[in-house]
Amino acid sequence: MELTQFEIKGLKELDEELKNLPLKLQKKAFQDAMKEGARVIKEEVVKRVPIRVKEWEGANYGRPPGTLKRKGFSIMKSKKGAKNVIGYNVVANKKYGWYAWWVEKGHQRVSKKKFKGERYSYKSKYTGKTKSRPGRVLGFTQAKPFAVPGLKAGAGRAIEAIKNTIAKYINEYKPDNIRR
Repeated sequence: MELTQFEIKGLKELDEELKNLPLKLQKKAFQDAMKEGARVIKEEVVKRVPIRVKEWEGANYGRPPGTLKRKGFSIMKSKKGAKNVIGYNVVANKKYGWYAWWVEKGHQRVSKKKFKGERYSYKSKYTGKTKSRPGRVLGFTQAKPFAVPGLKAGAGRAIEAIKNTIAKYINEYKPDNIRR
């Protein structure tokens, strides 16, 4: 999917209060807040996933209608990035959501039979190079974008969820609230 991200700025009051907490609690607060924000984004993305209609039932698709909506996405902690940056990604599952890119961007429908001398061309999504394989193109399935619109629609709610989670940690672990 398109790599899209957003950054939260202008939270000076929360930041000042957060600095009064121990480092372990700061890290835990940020992890929980970012995970909560990712959960909101996942809800918005899943809400927009199209479900295959009955007219497609004769086609040989590997998954029943609604699989992408039910099991297609999960939240994973980011492995790449700067050393002290905490992030979570909403990703398509390898087992159930491997075709999410095709739905989002559209794809060629190609026959599985190999026709003598016929080849079709396609552009690799990883390298961007044009490749060819034996077969015949039967048509093109139009894109039904859901991931980027879901991210854009959920960004505001995600930021609010992040703010509220951090505020919860600050209020819960203020030195005044901790009993000795």
